Amino acid sequence: MDAENQFQFSQATHLKKKYFNTLFAIVLVCLPYKSTQAQTSLESKTTGQTIDWSDLEISKKYHLEQQICFDEKTCFEKDTPFIVEDIYDGLGAPLVAYKLRPYTCAFPETQTEQILVEPEHSDHTRDRSAILQMDPNCDLTIWVETQDYYSTSFLSEP
Repeated sequence: MDAENQFQFSQATHLKKKYFNTLFAIVLVCLPYKSTQAQTSLESKTTGQTIDWSDLEISKKYHLEQQICFDEKTCFEKDTPFIVEDIYDGLGAPLVAYKLRPYTCAFPETQTEQILVEPEHSDHTRDRSAILQMDPNCDLTIWVETQDYYSTSFLSEP
């Protein structure tokens, strides 16, 4: 190996070590956060408490942990069972959307305006309200800001 190739090889090796050490440091810093988050998520699942938005899964059944009213006549009571039909991104907006359907629909012809609902069990360090809208047949769409994806929802597992 000539001197020029030896120098290039030495530089490449140095850069690989530098980037590996940086990546390794990032992983070490992030692991405790994810580990704590996973532990909190696991605890909420095992205790039957409200769960995080990130824990919702398509085709699973959940119950409301608080009453939600669109107006004085259109309310979903606490413990109303819902099934998650779809989860999708906010179509360009920093939102995650959830499409839910209750097991029974008391107002199939009703379509509502959008409302803001803050989960009662949120940490209240800032406003973590979700946007809700009900379409005919009680199809409920919930939009959650992506920064609140790992925060407490107003749903629990049965």
